[in-house]
Amino acid sequence: MSEAKKNAIPLGTTILRCDPFAHVVKMDKLAYVCDNCFEESHDDEQPFKKCTRCKVAHYCGVKCQKASWRDLHKEECEYLTRVRPNMPTDTARLMARIVLRLRKGGGALAVEAPGGERRRFDDLQSHRREMVKDRGRMEAFDAFFLVVKECFGDATPQKDEMLGEKYVATAMNSV
Repeated sequence: MSEAKKNAIPLGTTILRCDPFAHVVKMDKLAYVCDNCFEESHDDEQPFKKCTRCKVAHYCGVKCQKASWRDLHKEECEYLTRVRPNMPTDTARLMARIVLRLRKGGGALAVEAPGGERRRFDDLQSHRREMVKDRGRMEAFDAFFLVVKECFGDATPQKDEMLGEKYVATAMNSV
């Protein structure tokens, strides 16, 4: 048996697990995936119960609803209610959650990477120079920024701050 086969990781083995810094449930799955624990409803006739205020987030139960409210949904719910019936894209909702998480001090929140190294959102490189040279990416950023501005109003981070830190770090460092 080859050395590679001896050291092969069996199919289905978890090799890395950590909670996401920020997440969104895709728009077409909102009614059937808990926004807090990601549990799926397998009953097409019985979707999860939605937030009665914003009508966007769905939860498998009261425990997840309360946990999500304490975490980020209280602030998120305000802007989702304000922009209704318009629904921000998945990317815009993700960026809004990143902004909210960072405003609550999440940039310093560390997770353990493979090998024991501690990593933070603030450790991500922005790649700003590459971004501003790419016309297509800048057009996408401008469109995205308008959506975020509609969500946050006067509380929107400055465009340069978003370009330098949040959007570019996420766009360039995401899978």
